[in-house]
Amino acid sequence: MAERSLREWMAHKATHAIEPSYLVWNDFQADKNRALVDDALPTTHSIWAPVETPSQAIEMFDVITYQKGCAVMRMLENFLGEERFMAGLRTYMKAFAYQNAAGADLWRHLEGASGQPVGALMRSWVEQPGFPIVTFSEESAPDGGAVLKMEQHRFYSSPKASSAPSEQTWSVPVVTRFEDATGVKEHRFILDKKEQREKLPATGAVKWVCANADEDRVLSREPGRKGARRYPGLWSREAHRRRADGLHRGSVGARTKRDEHDHPLHPGARSVLGDAAITTSCDRSPIGSARSIFF
Repeated sequence: MAERSLREWMAHKATHAIEPSYLVWNDFQADKNRALVDDALPTTHSIWAPVETPSQAIEMFDVITYQKGCAVMRMLENFLGEERFMAGLRTYMKAFAYQNAAGADLWRHLEGASGQPVGALMRSWVEQPGFPIVTFSEESAPDGGAVLKMEQHRFYSSPKASSAPSEQTWSVPVVTRFEDATGVKEHRFILDKKEQREKLPATGAVKWVCANADEDRVLSREPGRKGARRYPGLWSREAHRRRADGLHRGSVGARTKRDEHDHPLHPGARSVLGDAAITTSCDRSPIGSARSIFF
């Protein structure tokens, strides 16, 4: 089913390239959130699964295969970078022109173009059901720098299912954005353990941290536990309000003139609100966390 996820992503990518005013990625946030709602159920299925009968194949034509699959491809492109992603895609299409191919073939070419462990990363997303909720908090390093403490576990909309122990983990491609003494920087790494710490390559004190830059990850977030400040991904009230203002004004990501007037919410802002809605509706976050994003 990886080819269907790729086709869905290509349809959105091509439409945005040909006619940006259609704002397809804005609309896609609603599709992604709908897929996450279904994927939070214990009865969900993985993006890829062996199919033996026509009826089993028909069952796979749903938001998990297409919308979640598209979101995973977009997450991967954002992590690898558009240039490396396209380079891997070109070699893949050239190698398998007029031939059959499998998802593993695409992962291999993307891995060769980027130097990242794409195969292991994507298997964790397409071969198992569900998605993770990630908690971020900030700690101080001995040298005065900042360390991100991250924990992941499978997200369920059912409190009963959430309380059951689970050893499921994903290889989560993380893109953080932060500001230090020299300006705004990005740091990319993979969260592949239940609990992990990552030191930010900062110079001097870290003023603020956005742990999910551009909001392109296929995951939900929840407020960090004691020791974390404010809302997941960005700490301190001042920085939190600055980020909300940035999302409104389009300082995070590209916007078009029409977007300025017709669509006041950047796709990243829509993703933040979608995560807040999902976690709040399942009693994972207080309603104040959702309301405080923009109000």
